[in-house]
Amino acid sequence: MDANKHFRGIVMELYIFISSSCRYCHKLIDGLERNGIEPNGIISIEENPESITKYAVRSVPTAIIFKDSMPYYQWTGYSKKIVEEITECINDDIPF
Repeated sequence: MDANKHFRGIVMELYIFISSSCRYCHKLIDGLERNGIEPNGIISIEENPESITKYAVRSVPTAIIFKDSMPYYQWTGYSKKIVEEITECINDDIPF
């Protein structure tokens, strides 16, 4: 399932900020994919260093839900709980 969702005309999107050498970044992505979630984008902080400052990414992995193109909700790190929370937000139409 594409992470792009609409709720009452509001566009919600999921982006994951990663480092290529971060094993937890890949675990987060794999966990989401196992749950049928495809992020709208996977952004490498090495290739896009300006994104670190622009979106206040302090650690990787960082997952951000954007609401109408603005950062709205953010998770940092990897855990099964984080994967579950992101999955619930995408699948259950939680309006945030």
